[in-house]
Amino acid sequence: MSEEYSSNDIQVLDDMSHIRRRPGMYVDSVDDPRQLFSEALDNALDEAQSGYSKLTEVFVDSTSHEYTIRDYGRGIPIGMKTLPDGITKETLEVLCTKSFSGGKFSGDNYKLRGGLHGVGLGCCNALGEKFEIATHRDGKAVYLYCERGEVMSLQYYNTAEDNGTEITIQADPEIYDTVVIPMDYIINRCLVAKAFGYPVDLYIDGAQYQLPAETLADLIPKEDANEYAQFEVSASTDSGEFIKVVLKYNSETSTKYFGYSNLIYNRYGGTHTRLIDRAIEEVWKDYYGETDGIELRDSDCKVGLRTLCAVFIS
Repeated sequence: MSEEYSSNDIQVLDDMSHIRRRPGMYVDSVDDPRQLFSEALDNALDEAQSGYSKLTEVFVDSTSHEYTIRDYGRGIPIGMKTLPDGITKETLEVLCTKSFSGGKFSGDNYKLRGGLHGVGLGCCNALGEKFEIATHRDGKAVYLYCERGEVMSLQYYNTAEDNGTEITIQADPEIYDTVVIPMDYIINRCLVAKAFGYPVDLYIDGAQYQLPAETLADLIPKEDANEYAQFEVSASTDSGEFIKVVLKYNSETSTKYFGYSNLIYNRYGGTHTRLIDRAIEEVWKDYYGETDGIELRDSDCKVGLRTLCAVFIS
């Protein structure tokens, strides 16, 4: 360690270099590139949640470990964007090479969205050995190809394809312990979207995989236990926000909660799961006490309870 410490020792990294140097700050873990897949899928599903895309397609190539996601939404805007430093670049290139750029910081373009921070596409690009993206809008298209965050090709062309965005990611083995995304993770993300009513077609090595989930209740893990009751309720607001809840009672003695917000699984629960727990106790409280020699306590109403609570909020 040098005893001299001067202004010459201060480094200023560009956006792509910073993500590659400190990937854990952006994607948490570099065990495998599942977060890159989620960033691309969440963008596609945001178009679906906003009512613009009726289908999301996911393609997995288990030989090359390339993962492609295609939505049929509005497509990324085409046109030049002037940056704060005065440099002008194509909008698609800005979104993929400049951190904290995006169309989701306000509620003007997306009412419901999982993406929030404007770093998703940049991470997919910076942490990818290869990264491809194409946007199709009203007969016009822009295609961007990058390697390890560096732009290699930017092309404009006319297209007959439907509007939407197509992204292909191939993670960088210099960054990740493995470039293989666990298949059960991919299947589960697609299954969740389908269960909430947002169609997803999954293709693995060219063959379509049949996703089993049909209802929200299918997202509650099956157990070797007798099921006694199942209920599904929902409510919405004038602003377009809504909540969906599934309740199951089975012969287990434990209680489990599963929370989602804007299609994102909340591993540690949250306000919505805490409040649904409180609401269940409130509903049952009229029955607490002794009836026919049986004492019913507040904890009894949650024996064997399985609850899925999903909120869709702006």
